[in-house]
Amino acid sequence: AADKMLIRSFILIAAFFSASALDLFDIELNASRATYPLHHFWNSTGFCPPLPHESANEYDLSESELQNLIYVGSLPNQAIQQVRIHWLLDLVTSQ
Repeated sequence: AADKMLIRSFILIAAFFSASALDLFDIELNASRATYPLHHFWNSTGFCPPLPHESANEYDLSESELQNLIYVGSLPNQAIQQVRIHWLLDLVTSQ
């Protein structure tokens, strides 16, 4: 069992360091049945504009970002309960 774990670890390390290493192995995935329950473990996401943050309004009000928020809001079973706004103070202005 320890030898198999060592081989698996080596394969994962090789895959991280070389994309061509994946060509050396055949990986088979069988998703026909669940092997153990996958409990809901993530209920939030982040909202972060790309750099430069001073131009966040161009990103926040874009059609693609509005569509992204629609997708996030449409997830069933309260999958996303909170959206964390990164760089919040960059969105606030005063005169």
